[in-house]
Amino acid sequence: MNKKQKMAVAIAVALVVLNGVYPPYVGEYIRGGDNPKKYLGYHSLFAPPSEADVFRAIRGGKPSENTDQYTLSRYSARIVTSRVWVQIVTIVIATTGIVLILSDRKQKGFSNAT
Repeated sequence: MNKKQKMAVAIAVALVVLNGVYPPYVGEYIRGGDNPKKYLGYHSLFAPPSEADVFRAIRGGKPSENTDQYTLSRYSARIVTSRVWVQIVTIVIATTGIVLILSDRKQKGFSNAT
């Protein structure tokens, strides 16, 4: 493996790690029947969107002082795992292609002698 290929693999590993540390989230208001959902974007795995963040995204404003904890507890955020997997597979496929393109292929069977 040459230097360019190693660099491509290192970048791919960094992208997969970042993909795991900053996953995409979706917020949901949990109630009976059809639960409204809203895409929340990428957040740190160690600081996911709070219930108040989900409330703001779905309702369009911040919770009032009258909003009780029970109501806020019905708002939750979860990781969109299918999107994480699609991103990881895309990174792996793209890196494989880049590594193959950057390989030092020697053409066999051709000679420069005339």
